[in-house]
Formats: sequence, C-alpha cells, structure tokens
Amino acid sequence: MRQSTWLRRLWVRRRSLFALAAGAVTAALLPSSLGPVTRALAGWCVTCTGFVGHAWWVMLHATADHIRERAREQDEGAGTVLVLTVLAAMAGMVAIMLELAGQHAGGGAISGARIALVGWTILGSWALIHTAFAIHYAHEYHINTFERRPSPHQPLVFPGDSQPLYRDFLYFSFVIGVASQTADVAVGAPSLRWVVMWHGIVAFFFNATLIALGVNIASSTLIK
Repeated sequence: MRQSTWLRRLWVRRRSLFALAAGAVTAALLPSSLGPVTRALAGWCVTCTGFVGHAWWVMLHATADHIRERAREQDEGAGTVLVLTVLAAMAGMVAIMLELAGQHAGGGAISGARIALVGWTILGSWALIHTAFAIHYAHEYHINTFERRPSPHQPLVFPGDSQPLYRDFLYFSFVIGVASQTADVAVGAPSLRWVVMWHGIVAFFFNATLIALGVNIASSTLIK
C-alpha cells in the first residue's frame, strides 16, 4: 500500500520531476572546466524554466473543473512539495553568492556570460517561488471549499461571483511577491493566513537579497 501511494505521488508530479531531471542532465553534460557551482546554476535554470513554463501553460488554459481535479490528485504531500520548492529556490540564491564570491576571489570582473547566468537564475527562482505558491493557494482553495476538508471560512475571497481560475491565484501570489500585500483579495481561512505570512516573509528576504546582489554585480562591473 505504501509503495503504491509513493508511485501515485510520483506520477501526479511527473512533470515537475521531468524538469528536475532535465536540469540534472544539463549540469552533468556541461564541461567540468566551468566548475561545479556554475554547472549547478545552469542546471537549476533549466529546471526553473521547464517547471514554470509548463505550469503557466497549464494554468492559463485550465478550467475551474480542471483545477479542482488537480487539487484532488495532489492533495497528499502538497505542503511538503511547497516547502521543498522554496528551499530549492533559496539554495539557488546561495549558489549565486558562491559564484560571485569565487569570481571576486579570482580578482577579475564578472563576465557578461556570468551576469546572464545570474540574472536567469534570479528570474527563474523568483518565478518558481511565486508560481509554486499560486499552485498551493489554488489547491488549498478547492480542497477546503469543495473536497474532503470543508471549511466554514472561504479560504480566499476574490472580487466578483465567478469561480477563480489559476490566473486569479497567480495574481494573488505575484502581488505578494512584488508588494508583500494581498491587494483586493481577502484571506478568510485562519490556516491559510499562516501560509500567506510565510509567503510574505520569503518574498521580503528574496527581494532584499536581490537588491544586495544587484549592488554587488553593479560594483563589480563598474570597478575594473
């Protein structure tokens, strides 16, 4: 029974695993002369691009019924997947710091290729975090509203009477990511407020790190 449960979880998240595998293969195939950190960053960029690209394609074409079905499929372990995704994205930022530190230790200016790699990593990690939160919000909304955990509080209250689509959850998530606020969407479920709070904290530290990295790259580029 336990083995079948794990197999089902893997099958439900097969697209995410494929993106992760594509990144691992990319890192393995790059020449060793690039160094382990650079290769890991390149692989991570491929993973982020694959995950976010596919997720957005599905989300922008999904109906409310499709969202509900995916929420039902991915109910088990949804919170764990979100935490692992955020930790992986933050690890990508740590890898950027190591990459820049290694470049400074070498005494040279940061090359255009490295700036492009760092920029791709930052953008990919940022998009990955908030896309993952959007998927989680959609999951929690439909599980708590329609499925096995009915709640007296509507998890998220969107303006209007129509059922929210994925693009509505993307809007909610990316507004938090950019402005650390929930805009015109109200959080009704106490359990979801905890998730939103941590989302805001993650967004704050990510954005603060991004500013610090931007200053670092600018100073390294201007001072040669």
